[in-house]
Amino acid sequence: MRGRREEKILRDVLVEGDAWFSSGDVVRSDREGRWFFVDRVGDTFRWKSENVSTAEVAECVCAVERVESVNVHGVLVPGHDGRAGCATVVFDGVAGRGQEALLEKRLEGLAEKAKKELPRYAVPVFVRVAI
Repeated sequence: MRGRREEKILRDVLVEGDAWFSSGDVVRSDREGRWFFVDRVGDTFRWKSENVSTAEVAECVCAVERVESVNVHGVLVPGHDGRAGCATVVFDGVAGRGQEALLEKRLEGLAEKAKKELPRYAVPVFVRVAI
């Protein structure tokens, strides 16, 4: 049985006998041989030089009272490397107009829980409310 580290090594990718480490990062190189981070592959994204687990953030947000569902993803922010966290949330019992005070209360609860339980870099920068 191969060890966990050995599973991350890809062999014979471009030519027979080569070996590549699969980090989960997408990188690019320029003509001068320098390498640059582009994005993450899978259920994580990078923000503030840290890998953010979408599952970890979603688990935290789903535990907020009256959250029906959540989708967490990274979004590009002009002038910043990586992607900022965005949580799209559906709250139970919030149907739109006339419920702004209720929505504000629920968003405050979400922010409080996220700041308390998640690492600072993993707290969603943006929250979208789906109604």
